[in-house]
Amino acid sequence: MLIKDVIISVLRILGRNALASAIEDGAALTAEERETVTTLVYCFNAVESEIAVNYLPLTEKKELESATGQYFLFLLDHTPSKIIRVTAGGKEVEYELFPEYIKTEEKAVVIEYEYLPSKKTIDDSSEYGTEIGERAFACGVAAEYCLINGETDAADIWEAKYRKAVDKIQSSAAESGIKSGGYIPPRRWV
Repeated sequence: MLIKDVIISVLRILGRNALASAIEDGAALTAEERETVTTLVYCFNAVESEIAVNYLPLTEKKELESATGQYFLFLLDHTPSKIIRVTAGGKEVEYELFPEYIKTEEKAVVIEYEYLPSKKTIDDSSEYGTEIGERAFACGVAAEYCLINGETDAADIWEAKYRKAVDKIQSSAAESGIKSGGYIPPRRWV
């Protein structure tokens, strides 16, 4: 799912159809319109990070070899936020975690870890692909954007829709055996 598509959906549900069309057409934007788009991308990043931390963690596995048993974290495809497990030969092994590396007695391991999504621009794709629908993201981004702009009544409406979509995804993930991070607490920074 492209961030641009989510932003266009958000603009349409917020009644900013002219700006949505301008983005679709690749038209030049005014400074104010560019600021709006930048803010919406910021909101998208916040929602995607919230989902990764509190709802559906992003996980990765990486096979590594080391003659010394020292595995540098920069060799992983993403910056880890949590090491889930380290295995060798299919069995979990003991390890020590240091700021820059993992140390174990094994010479070949698989490191399974959680990571946070990278910051996106409007031309990037979501880390979730189709796991979380465009509509769920659009409702979350709309809620964030309305909060930022002081439109608390509208933010509450979009937040409720976002929560409903997230709860549905959480239920679906639980039924299919996908590990989820649990309930997402409401944003209370306003």
